[in-house]
Amino acid sequence: MQQNSFVELDNFTDLINKIFNTNDSALYTDVYIQPEQPVRLRITSNQWADFEISSDGAAPRKLVYTAGDLNKLITNLFSKREQTPQSGGKWNDLLEKNNGCLHPMITLDAPGKTEGEVIPFRVRCTLQKQDMGGIGLMLRCLRPVAETLSELGLPETLSSICNARSGLVLVTGRTGAGKSTSIAAMLNQINKQRSSNIVIIEEPIEFIYKARMSRFTYREVGNDVDSYANAVEQALRYVPDVLSIGEIRDAETMKAAVRAGESGHLVFGTIHAANAMGAIRKALGFLDTHGEKLAFATNVVGVLAQALLPTTNSHAKSLAFEIMDFTAKQNGVTLLAETVEKMLSPQSDGTELQNFEKDFLSQQRRIGVGSSPYVQSLKYLLKHKRIDLSSALSLIYDSSSIKELRDIANILN
Repeated sequence: MQQNSFVELDNFTDLINKIFNTNDSALYTDVYIQPEQPVRLRITSNQWADFEISSDGAAPRKLVYTAGDLNKLITNLFSKREQTPQSGGKWNDLLEKNNGCLHPMITLDAPGKTEGEVIPFRVRCTLQKQDMGGIGLMLRCLRPVAETLSELGLPETLSSICNARSGLVLVTGRTGAGKSTSIAAMLNQINKQRSSNIVIIEEPIEFIYKARMSRFTYREVGNDVDSYANAVEQALRYVPDVLSIGEIRDAETMKAAVRAGESGHLVFGTIHAANAMGAIRKALGFLDTHGEKLAFATNVVGVLAQALLPTTNSHAKSLAFEIMDFTAKQNGVTLLAETVEKMLSPQSDGTELQNFEKDFLSQQRRIGVGSSPYVQSLKYLLKHKRIDLSSALSLIYDSSSIKELRDIANILN
């Protein structure tokens, strides 16, 4: 056994507690474990660090699992999932039957940072065969659902989007940006404010909600239903008021989401894009006909783009965001619907979306009351020295916004 292998951490609950209850835990989004290599922690979308552990005042050492230690950890993981010790050894058979990849979701009660405190953790695991016969394990720990939008650093102006009774809400950002967490907070706001039938469609189910004024139905893709698109179509027969789609990643799901929003349901969904405009372009790209594209533009009520940035001199992350709010209409239509209609006309010069994007970034023409581009939240974070200039510039691509941020940084220096 290697000197810095810690077999006492073959208990899955202990491992989660060690990693996610440290002073730095707010930085971590994912944990990657593979044999004979230091355990890796994702800090930002493109930054990883080795996990170090110390005890009895000893110098910190990197945590490394041998192949045998990792097998014990996975066995313990599956024992907790099935709540029977004898079930833990079955994971190898399950792995073979599922093309070398499993996605178990584990619920744990881990000790908190204060005496007697218990923190409920849901841990999303990805276990796969790799490295020519080896095993790799990826973990993502999901915090409890936020009680308020402001708890996550989101503006209360999002409330107008949550108050919509129909339409489509897209949340976008890179992997690990907290998209699902933000949707959970918005759904929880609805849960606290009105009586709704809310259907959650995810792969796997991540957040479990405490029912207040609303009631929740959970449908897990791969377990309860075979695809997101079919889950949306089937959910419409369940008389939902609100639908939440874990990920819109293909044309069929996008079309189903638009139909649901158009038929009187409020639909939330995540989509991978760098910013709000990227989300709109990607959504339109999934749609084939003029009618589908116009239906999307007419029924989308909001787009939230977000990113988690390392906070300067702090063990935390800062949330940067941009919002397109389409809840307000002028003459019965939104600026996006007007733009897409012009884009689809025979007289189109092909610049409509570019002009719309320029209006949004410059705010020369208000997209909606609660709308604001990334640069607005980045200016606030920069002025309050929450982030540095390089982090702020990582989200910006237009010259005007870059100049604004550089000017602020120069004043602060």
